[in-house]
Amino acid sequence: MRLNKFYISPLCPIFVIFLLFFNLFDEALILFILCFIHEIGHALVGLLFKCKIKTISLNVFGFSLDIEGIEYKKFYQQILFFLAGPLTYFISLLFLLILRNFNVINDYHYNLFLNDNLSLALFNLLPIYPLDGGHILDSVNRLFFPVKDCYKKRKIYNVICFVPTLFLLIKSNQIILIIILVIFLLLTLFSFDNYSYYLNKRLFIDLNYSQKISFNNELFHFKNNYYLINGEFINEKEMIPLFLLKENSLKKKC
Repeated sequence: MRLNKFYISPLCPIFVIFLLFFNLFDEALILFILCFIHEIGHALVGLLFKCKIKTISLNVFGFSLDIEGIEYKKFYQQILFFLAGPLTYFISLLFLLILRNFNVINDYHYNLFLNDNLSLALFNLLPIYPLDGGHILDSVNRLFFPVKDCYKKRKIYNVICFVPTLFLLIKSNQIILIIILVIFLLLTLFSFDNYSYYLNKRLFIDLNYSQKISFNNELFHFKNNYYLINGEFINEKEMIPLFLLKENSLKKKC
């Protein structure tokens, strides 16, 4: 996998000041280390499936990878890719036990590391987009529902999961994860629904999916879609420009 660039969010210095002010720097540093191990898990599976890392970003959520091509891999490959992150919990746990065995960390940081490791693994498995659990749920939805409907479902799931997740995080005093959760909710309400961008990108992707005949002019992600128009079958490459025109006209009306 070839790396194109490394990106640091301009919000990072502000976030560091915030952490220092509220005495959360130690916990944030541990979460950043765990996030780094988490992303290594994704990167290794991406390498296995011959994907390319476009960017490595350092932001207020920790480290994140922009891996090109995973969104058009087969269904089971996507599930394995998104599970790889949370499953690094066991790698982090082993790393922690080794540090503890050699007395590299004290009891306070050991317990903090242990708690944050479990919290981060469970947090990432929540069905909230763009967490790994949200990606997994999105892939499952795309297996059965048209892509456009899946964008709507993302928002519904995020809003439904927000309140109980927020309650649990407040109860366990996970301040940093609460901040991340609120940011994700705001992003869900105002983004993550760029269906036009999806259509533009799919137009230039060579698909290795089985064929599906759609009689309702719907686009399914894991299929090479064909449509019956005026008694003739046409492929999705010919239909996508029409979908784009429809989306643009709907946006103008809004």
